[in-house]
Amino acid sequence: MNENNQIDLFGEIIETKPGGKTSSRKKNNNLITIKWSFSRRNVFETCLRKYYYQYYAAKLEGAGSRVNFDSVKFLKGLSNQHLVSGKIIHNLIRLYLTKAKSGTELSLDWMKQRAKEKIQQSIDYSNALLLGKEIKFDYPPFVLQEVYVETNVIKDIYQEVEVKVFEALKNFMESAQFEQFRTAGKLAGSFVEKKFRIQLNDEVVITGEADLAYLYQDGFIICDWKTGKVDDGQDSMQLLTYTWWAIDQAGANKEKIKIYKAYLGENSLKEFSLSEREIFRNKLAIRQSAEAMLEMAQFGEAGDELAFTPCRQPKICSLCAFQKICK
Repeated sequence: MNENNQIDLFGEIIETKPGGKTSSRKKNNNLITIKWSFSRRNVFETCLRKYYYQYYAAKLEGAGSRVNFDSVKFLKGLSNQHLVSGKIIHNLIRLYLTKAKSGTELSLDWMKQRAKEKIQQSIDYSNALLLGKEIKFDYPPFVLQEVYVETNVIKDIYQEVEVKVFEALKNFMESAQFEQFRTAGKLAGSFVEKKFRIQLNDEVVITGEADLAYLYQDGFIICDWKTGKVDDGQDSMQLLTYTWWAIDQAGANKEKIKIYKAYLGENSLKEFSLSEREIFRNKLAIRQSAEAMLEMAQFGEAGDELAFTPCRQPKICSLCAFQKICK
């Protein structure tokens, strides 16, 4: 092998020129590219029409009125009750750890009050937008999907969200299950919501975000906050991307990486590891899904909505922000 060659994420040889950029194929000025992430792959596998709306249609949409409730850009910004609870929990944990690194310890009562304020602000803001009014915020609250699908039980829904958020925050702050992560996350060298990019080839960049990661003795720990019920779902591809980021960019020893899922609402902790067979299988799965996304990218960039078939599954559609415009 030429001494200037490199090995890509999947162990294949990438030819390079001395002093030049790596390239797995001939450059093309019109080359279509995509970002692969576990969440993007999930949308692609769940509903192609939603995938089109979320990743292509909003970019292609022309400038419209200030607030157009049928605008793809507007609908893309909606958050349902599950997204809102997850975002609030993640945001407050990030704030807690960031403040702790600078010497400020936030209390559980403060965290709960902040969560309550965020939920109420989102309700007020969403209702105001629907009525054509505008409320000024330095950081705009979540725009609630339930307001725009004519749900008449907003108050009940978001009381349930509040209970869920409070329970998750209490477990994070007080449970012995998560003490190691609270302590490590306050250290200066820990990674909190660390975004990463891994170049697969000229066409595909793998992206992700590790909720919490840190060196521990001679090992490397990655913790993923989960805000739903305990589920051993098919997310080993996500764990693989965390593993490769840790090896490729964080200097971790691949033999000493530990990955945990912290189910905050259930006060449950699970440790995961990937066998060589699982790593191989998931490498292939990532490559296959990336190739499928690339095949569809030409239709997405051309605005060919009909190439993306809607799933027509009631449970999935009921949670989709684009249900009003999906034909």
